[in-house]
Amino acid sequence: MLKALGARRRVLLAIPLLGIVCLILFPGCGRTPPPDLWSWSAQDSTKIVAQVVNWKQALRTVLAESLALTKRCSLIPDTTGRALHKNMKENRFKPRFFPGVFSRTITEYTMVDSATPTRDTTVTVKLSETFSGAVTINTESTNLFLQESIIGGLHYRFYTDTFVARETTLVIPYVGSCDRYLCFEPNDKVTRDTWILKCISGAARIASPDDAGAPLIYGLWINTNSGRRDTFMMRPDSTHYGAQRLYRLDSLLTYTTADSINVRLPKAYWDAGYVDPKDVFAFIHLPLSDSHSYRRPLHPFPDDTTSFAFSSPGLKQVYFEVMPRAALTEITPSFTSRIWGIPLTIRNP
Repeated sequence: MLKALGARRRVLLAIPLLGIVCLILFPGCGRTPPPDLWSWSAQDSTKIVAQVVNWKQALRTVLAESLALTKRCSLIPDTTGRALHKNMKENRFKPRFFPGVFSRTITEYTMVDSATPTRDTTVTVKLSETFSGAVTINTESTNLFLQESIIGGLHYRFYTDTFVARETTLVIPYVGSCDRYLCFEPNDKVTRDTWILKCISGAARIASPDDAGAPLIYGLWINTNSGRRDTFMMRPDSTHYGAQRLYRLDSLLTYTTADSINVRLPKAYWDAGYVDPKDVFAFIHLPLSDSHSYRRPLHPFPDDTTSFAFSSPGLKQVYFEVMPRAALTEITPSFTSRIWGIPLTIRNP
C-alpha cells in the first residue's frame, strides 16, 4: 500500500516537470500561435490610394457660400437679440454689430491622408483637411464710437449701448481643419485583389479656428415628416448615432427622397446648462454642388420648422454648424465655429 502511494506521488511530481521541459523545448506547446501581422505591400498601398481618391470628392468638405445663397441672420430668436443688447449696456468698450447676411469663401484647400494597417487585414485611413479663406459679413446696424477716455492711465474707447442702422461690410479671416476616418477591407484576405470601403466616420468634425477655440456640439435631432426621430450625439451609445464612431456604409442614417427632414437642437441640452441658447447661432448647410452649399439658420429650440428634402438618391452630406454669438456680433481676429458633416444615405421611396 505504502509502495503504491509512493509511486503515485512520484508520477504526480513528474507531470509539472514534463510541462516545464515542454515549454522550454517547444515554446508554442499548449497554445495556438498568434497570427502573423500581414505584410503591407506596395500593391496594397497603390490599390488603397486609388480607392481613397475615388471617395475624396464625395467626402470633401463643401462650405463655400455666396450672399445670394444665404438667408438673413436676423431670423434668430428674440432672446438672442435681447441678450446682445444687455451685453452692450454692461460692456461699453466693444464695437458690436447686428448681422444681416454672411458668406464664407475658401481660397486654399488641402487634403492629406494617412493609412494605418492592423493585424486583421484592415486599413484605417485618416483624411485631414485644412482650408482658409474669409468670412464676409454685411451688417444691418452697429453701435457708434463716442469717445476715448483715460482711466487709471489706460486708454478706453467708449461706444453707444444701442444700435444705429448702418450697412457696412466686414471681412474676417477664416481658417479651419477637418478630420474623418475611412476603414477599408480586402475582398480576400490572402490575395487582396481589391480593397473596399466598409466604414466611415459618423461625422466629419470641422473646427474653426481649432478644437480649443470652437464651441462644442453635444447632440441634435433629425426628424422626418413620417414621425421618425434619430438622435445624433457627439459620443454615441449603443442605440444612438454619433460623430465619434465608425459606421458601415449599409448602416448609415438612411432617408428617402420623399422624406421631409428637419434638424433640431434638443432643448434638454440647453436645460442641462451645456450651452446658453442666447449665446449661439446655429445653421444647417445643404450641398448644392461640389463647390457651394446653401445655409439656413436654425433656432436652438425644438419648435424650429426649417425642413429640407433631397431630390436625388446617393451618399449626401449635411453640415450642422454652431458658433458663439460673438462670431457674428463682434469684430474678432478669426471666425469661430464648430461643424459636423454628417453622411446620409438617400434612397428612392
